[in-house]
Amino acid sequence: MSNWYQMRERGAGKYRMEILWVVYRVFGLGVLKFVARIIAATVAIFASAPRAASRRYRTVLNEYERKHNLKLSRFPSIGHICTFAASVVDKMSAICDKKTPLKFAVADSPDWHKLQELLATKQGAFFICSHMGNIETWGAMPGGADVHMHAFMDMEVNH
Repeated sequence: MSNWYQMRERGAGKYRMEILWVVYRVFGLGVLKFVARIIAATVAIFASAPRAASRRYRTVLNEYERKHNLKLSRFPSIGHICTFAASVVDKMSAICDKKTPLKFAVADSPDWHKLQELLATKQGAFFICSHMGNIETWGAMPGGADVHMHAFMDMEVNH
């Protein structure tokens, strides 16, 4: 395998993303989320590589949860892939257009408060995310752009 910086990522492509941007600008966030969900569900059904990557992610996550006596996360690959699509849509809205404020399900979590404390005191944290897009939304948070961040990716699943 090549070094990470020598590998070329594959994505939706410029024109597909521009079409999605037009859908967003013309029809709004709700329609774009609907379209993205249909695309993601189709990918989840017909593309084996994303399903395999989702299973590998769940395996690593569940091993961590077992090791720390946590409740095991259970979710289907199709839901995982659709969540990824929703994160891309939210990122587009939050970062590119700033029409939609980010909503974090962790806002009342003790871990969230601990993270804020760590960052305020210039300490660090380690995030485990299923996709780079999940962490990219950090820049849209108030003060998030001021946080120094390093990202590490498993290029074997980044096809």
